[in-house]
Amino acid sequence: MKKSFQQLQNAISKESRFVLGLISGTSMDGLDAALCEIRGSGILTTIRVVNADTVPYPEELRNRLLKAAFRKETPVSEIVLLNSEAGHWISETVKKLIDKWKFPPAHLDLIASHGQTVYHEPSGDSNQPNVTLQIGEPDIIARKCGVPVIADFRQKHIAAGGEGAPVTAYGDWLLYSDFQKNRLLLNLGGIANITWIPAKAEFDQVMFGDTGPANTLIDALVRKHFKGKSYDQNGEIAASGNVNKALLDKLLSHDWFKLDFPKTTGPELFSEKMLESVMSGFSKDEITPEDAIATVTEFTAVTVTNGIKNVTKDKAFQMLVSGGGIHNAHIMKRIAELTGVKAQTSEFLGVDPDYKEAVLFAVLANETLLGD
Repeated sequence: MKKSFQQLQNAISKESRFVLGLISGTSMDGLDAALCEIRGSGILTTIRVVNADTVPYPEELRNRLLKAAFRKETPVSEIVLLNSEAGHWISETVKKLIDKWKFPPAHLDLIASHGQTVYHEPSGDSNQPNVTLQIGEPDIIARKCGVPVIADFRQKHIAAGGEGAPVTAYGDWLLYSDFQKNRLLLNLGGIANITWIPAKAEFDQVMFGDTGPANTLIDALVRKHFKGKSYDQNGEIAASGNVNKALLDKLLSHDWFKLDFPKTTGPELFSEKMLESVMSGFSKDEITPEDAIATVTEFTAVTVTNGIKNVTKDKAFQMLVSGGGIHNAHIMKRIAELTGVKAQTSEFLGVDPDYKEAVLFAVLANETLLGD
């Protein structure tokens, strides 16, 4: 039997498996990695996070990814090159992390690699396929790390009839469903997504989808107007500005918000180019950079709240938040004010909110190996 198949067979037969979950979100800050010990599968899944870390992209690679992603005019040759280069960088990063954590490489059973999303476009048309693309070649990772890699999670979702996002709802249900409490899981990455898990719910009762931008437009404005900064730390810039109601209303009138829930989106729709188009009718005197950031931050809070109300239907619930947006105190404050619910982070259930998505991909890989 070939070595890779033997490794998979050995992993399946173990009482517990060490799985490394990897993801880089649409904000392209870097690679989130969570080393998990996973026991069981399905609703009996239990996890222990052994170690977790975030490694920023090298500046040159990140700039090329930002320039290439979510643009139809990007040459295929550049995407192919980035796919290979990202795969090599991820491989080297994994090996460095394993060494840093002093974890025996031979004990690693599986790598779950989400990859870097560079395009995502749900068609909204039954005659056209949904499309999505994640790069960071998994064959390179498997070869260089000597560990089986499970990848293409979003492609699997599309093949099963989905839109390719969000794909972590099943993992949310496995880990966070509760017999007595309704739970709303909110992830604030580049795009915001929610998973609604009613008490005692079977998976077919779970509702999930994107609510719109979380950090993507905020980060774009910060990079544009504040040299040397890539995000609004603690929401301080937003808090110093004033919300422009005319701009906010124009953003909220976007046709995507008229679509029925569940739905998905990404930076291919809510992009810096889209924002420039919307803001073209306003003069620089009307909206300062601080006001613009305050307005798109409010846009995030309002659309997140609208999505939450759409699925919860006035039921009481516990809200658990994860993702980079938890560090934006202004967003968190506004979501709490608009929903009337004080949020907790996923730390409440033992998972660092900065690494929840990486953990969930490790769980999905485990399900791919052992699930029904």
